[in-house]
Amino acid sequence: MQLTLNSLDLRFFGSSHAQGLGLVISGLPQGLNLIHPQIQLDLERRRAGKELTSKRKEKDQPIFLSGEKDKLSTGEPLLVYFENSDVRSKDYEQSLRFPRPSHADYPAYVRYKGTVDMSGGGPFSGRMMLPLVYAGALLKQVLDTKGILVASRLVQVGRCISSCIDAEAPEKNIDEYKRISQKDGTPYFDCDAQAFAQEIKAAQTSGDSVGGRIQTLIFGLPVGIGGPLFEGLESKFSQVLFGIPGVKGVSFGKGFELCGLSGSSANDGIAYKAQSLEISHLSNNMGGIDGGMSNGMPIVIHTALKPTPTIYLEQQTVDLLEHKNSTQSYRGRHDPCIALRANVVTEAACALVLASELI
Repeated sequence: MQLTLNSLDLRFFGSSHAQGLGLVISGLPQGLNLIHPQIQLDLERRRAGKELTSKRKEKDQPIFLSGEKDKLSTGEPLLVYFENSDVRSKDYEQSLRFPRPSHADYPAYVRYKGTVDMSGGGPFSGRMMLPLVYAGALLKQVLDTKGILVASRLVQVGRCISSCIDAEAPEKNIDEYKRISQKDGTPYFDCDAQAFAQEIKAAQTSGDSVGGRIQTLIFGLPVGIGGPLFEGLESKFSQVLFGIPGVKGVSFGKGFELCGLSGSSANDGIAYKAQSLEISHLSNNMGGIDGGMSNGMPIVIHTALKPTPTIYLEQQTVDLLEHKNSTQSYRGRHDPCIALRANVVTEAACALVLASELI
């Protein structure tokens, strides 16, 4: 699996229940700290085994096989590897015969004719985002030198919508967003932690799951980053964000709300700041992007994730062996809300896009 962003090239390998997984990154600058504290923090934010997450426990410690000297990037292709140790492949034998609804099982069965190991979701698993999170956290060092901050937070879990959504994302709150993005103990937004936890626990207790929505905010991006049409920031952000397992929607600024507005109410007015030649916008309905390019306002992205498809409740499926309809409940370890650990993944995805534009 390959992702190319300008001069950056990422090649992912392995799968959820293989011996390990990782990636090869080409196009990195020299001298990046491969064990920077931010990297360890982001890997911890994604890691399972905590309350309200999958019970799978992995160390998630990066092993460098090339492109590294004294824990710094050499500029050569970096090969980083993560071992899988806590696997239970037998839990997923059932889904080979009875494909899980809304999972990749059935289309993968048709496409690959049984040649792909689908244990734990195989290459379609959320665990494949571990090396992506590593790459994004690594390249946040490039953004730091430019004064750019990428921060994500949950703003919806199931029917519970955050009381703290700030669509305008004013610069005055940048310290608050930075604090949220640096927390490793609570991967959801502080003011709604209790309500979100109750929503997830209710689904978990009943054997069900819930979806969620993540808001990603980007501060400090200069005007004019991006380009027209397929070179636009929306196009590039969406390419990577839709590669995250479970993502079903991506919007910018007010997104689909703009369909119901007139141009006079939707447009973001432009003005000089008082006693200054600096230009700013009077609102941020477009989410900081005009014509595929950054306009100087904070970039606001919303990412929608579906409920985890593997649940313990009975679901309607088919028996691929006997060619008849069936009803099944599924074993295995899974997150009752995949959005809970995906906020750091959306950060990593956006950091990769931005770093590729700035390197």
